[in-house]
Amino acid sequence: MVERYGLKFNPFPRAESEQYRNNPEMLEIILFDAEKGMLDRFAKELTNTSVSFAVIGPWGTGKTLFLLYFYRLLRQKYGADLVKFIYVKAPSDVEDMINRISSELGIQVPRRQPLSEAIELLRRKVNELVNKGFIIYIAIDQLEETYRNIEHNSELISQLVEVLRGKLSAMIDRKYALGISMIDIAWYTLTSKWPSLAGIDTLKLRRLEPDEVEPFIIGYLERARDPGLIKKYNLEEMIKSNPTYPFMDDAIAELNRISKGVQRSICSWAGEVIEKSANKFDKIDSFVLRLLIDRKTYLRQRAMEEILPYHPQRVPMIIREILSYIWIDRGAKYNIRLVSSLDKLDRDTVFINIGGRNLVLLCIARQTVLLDDLQRIARYLSEGITMGNEKINIDSALIVQVVPRDVSYGKLVDPNAIPLYMKLGERLKHVILYKDSVDEWGRIVAFYLAVMDVLYGYFITEDDKDAEIRWIVEKFGLTQTPAR
Repeated sequence: MVERYGLKFNPFPRAESEQYRNNPEMLEIILFDAEKGMLDRFAKELTNTSVSFAVIGPWGTGKTLFLLYFYRLLRQKYGADLVKFIYVKAPSDVEDMINRISSELGIQVPRRQPLSEAIELLRRKVNELVNKGFIIYIAIDQLEETYRNIEHNSELISQLVEVLRGKLSAMIDRKYALGISMIDIAWYTLTSKWPSLAGIDTLKLRRLEPDEVEPFIIGYLERARDPGLIKKYNLEEMIKSNPTYPFMDDAIAELNRISKGVQRSICSWAGEVIEKSANKFDKIDSFVLRLLIDRKTYLRQRAMEEILPYHPQRVPMIIREILSYIWIDRGAKYNIRLVSSLDKLDRDTVFINIGGRNLVLLCIARQTVLLDDLQRIARYLSEGITMGNEKINIDSALIVQVVPRDVSYGKLVDPNAIPLYMKLGERLKHVILYKDSVDEWGRIVAFYLAVMDVLYGYFITEDDKDAEIRWIVEKFGLTQTPAR
């Protein structure tokens, strides 16, 4: 389909590990020559030493691609059959990390085996393979997920640091490499508390500057240019005058604007629109670009699956932070006068004053509302809450429950809780969000990441942001509260 543009194939990478793990020779990274040179130096040094490095940067800047690019370099230098590549994505904790690395190497880890013994088995296996002439490369991708899961447990974080710096990075002294990737903010937070990690060599990636987007696009297009196809479709002069063809200048500017320089977004949207336009348009301008890309759905999917995968402990925090943002940024418009946590021991409940009425919102990230949940709500409704030295009455309550789509309606409330559920009646509103729905939980997560300045390009205008806020307010039933 893309032949009419003088291209042998669609050159823009659309997938990550799934596309390149088995065929890394297909992988190319455009720009970032200094960082690629650093990896090339590491690859050459492996004959006589071991290497550990961290690839850090904002979401979408190519961290996974760099981990896989190093695999390509190793295969080129030492031969594909002599490189053992172990890839682990977003381990939940240290034990999960070690078990998955061991599994990839064919090690059977007995249940309940102490972590130290599992690591020693792993070290022996790696040493055995190196003695047989192999190069061993372990890549741990999206390590920020591990950190997010354990960040409130200092003992587990200490264990993570010890394993990364003292165990995995020093597994053996030659023909061994450890590469990790992590969102830059999480990496800086972790290394500020644990300076020993700063000893790991760091490749710092970034979003593209506006003047880099055009050469970035050209670099990928040139990989797929075919002289025969260019001649067949009489494109010689067109490509000579415009090396980004089929993308026109205004399309390049639009890609830069909506992506905010995030490489993954540029590649995904360019790859998507080039396929959709091939049978319809001779060229791609800004009008065609806006017509063909489904920008919001793509970003919601990525937000939900890659940037902030679902974890039940995050649900109350995300919802609380969203409501606090709406109160601060748009409170007057939606008549929200206060959003506040109730108690450090009750992290999943939020107090809201909306339209002069007081509401408690309970976040539940499991498939069933329990009797204890409703008893807590009933207590707030009957006794009120204390803020400072003042007693405040509660007019109504809201449950926001996040569940999979396949949970039947009959399981949403524990049968033992049904009498109290019915008794609360109109004073209780119950909202369901599907955690596996791009248009529900994905939309919530995308909004949260956008206002936290992590998901770039999700809002194009203030009206765009306001439309998302309006959806959230209406979804949560905060446009009006149940009467007392």
